[in-house]
Amino acid sequence: MFGTALHRLTLLLSVVHGCSGYPAEPILPFRLVYTPAHVVKQVTRDVTLRCEDDEYSASRLSEISRIRMLKKSTTGWSLVAELRDNEDQPSVEITNVTVSAKIGQDVRETFLEVVWDVATEDTYGTYLCDIIGFDKVTYRSLTELTSEVTVFEENVTADDLLDVLRELKVELSSIKDKTNKRRGMLGNGVDDIIKTQGDQRVEIDSIKKEIDALQLKIDSVTGDVTSLAGNVDTFSDLSNAAKQNVKSIDTEIGHLRDKVNSMNENINSINETAKSVAEELYNIEGNVASFNGEVNALESTVGSVAKEMHSLKKKYEKLNGEIAYLLSLAKADDKKSQDSSFGSFGAVTRDKKNGVAWPGGWYALLLHKDGCPSDEVFTGVSDSTLKRRNSTSNMYNFFCETSGGFDAGAWPEGSYCINKVFGLPCPAGLNASSVDLSWTDSEYFIMQGVVIRRFEFCCKSSGSSDALMVLPTDNLFLLYRLGGKCQEIQGMSYAIEMFSIGNIGSKRSGIKTGVAPDVRITSDFDIALYLCVYSKL
Repeated sequence: MFGTALHRLTLLLSVVHGCSGYPAEPILPFRLVYTPAHVVKQVTRDVTLRCEDDEYSASRLSEISRIRMLKKSTTGWSLVAELRDNEDQPSVEITNVTVSAKIGQDVRETFLEVVWDVATEDTYGTYLCDIIGFDKVTYRSLTELTSEVTVFEENVTADDLLDVLRELKVELSSIKDKTNKRRGMLGNGVDDIIKTQGDQRVEIDSIKKEIDALQLKIDSVTGDVTSLAGNVDTFSDLSNAAKQNVKSIDTEIGHLRDKVNSMNENINSINETAKSVAEELYNIEGNVASFNGEVNALESTVGSVAKEMHSLKKKYEKLNGEIAYLLSLAKADDKKSQDSSFGSFGAVTRDKKNGVAWPGGWYALLLHKDGCPSDEVFTGVSDSTLKRRNSTSNMYNFFCETSGGFDAGAWPEGSYCINKVFGLPCPAGLNASSVDLSWTDSEYFIMQGVVIRRFEFCCKSSGSSDALMVLPTDNLFLLYRLGGKCQEIQGMSYAIEMFSIGNIGSKRSGIKTGVAPDVRITSDFDIALYLCVYSKL
């Protein structure tokens, strides 16, 4: 409001020459803009260069991996600042600036902003931004550029001073109209006042701040005008006009203070009514909280029962396997029985294939279309129906689950994830994590009669994905990608596929807990997990 115009007036009165740039019209989906319009070395504050999405052009990028700002030099382009998608803070290559940046899930939220507290000689020059990501159609690497923006010096005339003073009058009139509208709103009854009370307080605080800022600017402008009138004869008329405007602004400030005091009196008169409404709302909130507590307790009870049923099922499957094994031993001759490697019901050893066996513990692998790995550690295929609440849309998942009863080595070092068996701990050395499907009370899924709001995983992140890991290579199998790259496995190659869950209608879905697999969330809030499909070389 007044602050912008008075700031420009201060700059114009302080110097004869300034600097200004004329950015080219944006021709690409991203643009580079700078403010304010007039930049004076060692005078202008908060000089800003900002790379952002151009709302009038459509970007071809679906994901962004890097955004950076460059400045032209005698040898080419040099880096000013940049942000990568795997970094929390931008990196800066120049001094005396403040840099902020964001790479959003929506391309339109991505920006990079560089601010000089005070303009310096280094502020002048030619700038552009480049944005690197993946093409939304081909999903190949793609770079989009902004137009170049050049900052250079220009002259400031007396006409510029008059324009700024005219803007002051227009902005002062706007404040007057806005205050009159507020006075009218106060006359519409207690109910309307209660609804707008918060907005009025914010408006009052804003007006007070503007009054204080105006007073400081007026003092500065008055000094500048007086000095300019004594030194430059050609500006004498302009100086007198400015003085008259300052007196007029002082009068308007007095009126504004009176209006603020009147509004405060009206707000105080309805405080008792507001307190009564607040007490009524507090009682309603207490009833809602009590109901939510009962619902949460019921969900917890259902979940506990389902976990116990799953545990009993696993124990039953394990016992059946052990009984079958004992029957086979009874049919064998005594010598083979004595040489048997069977030791106890709790741990069963098995021959390794090619010197490599699947690790033990409770876990599951997402079923490949060619079936489960041919290893005794896998008891078979389990199927789960992921049913959305109040919907006829279901998603069917099939897993290769282990019995948990084999004595095998630990999972090798690396960077990867597998599925966690519901209600049971992860294998030794792997950490539990999850990816949320929804945080709302009305959006959740039902699997095996249990309410769930997340997918659970067991992940290993203690090694490099480039270091070769050893696992059986006889069959195709799938692991979840972790850290942006599939784990290298000796004797096997891999291909990347997507496990899409679809749009579940929540902007807060896809939130990770712990070290979780790589997740892709589109602008329509579709969730997809990156899969690594391994096959023998």
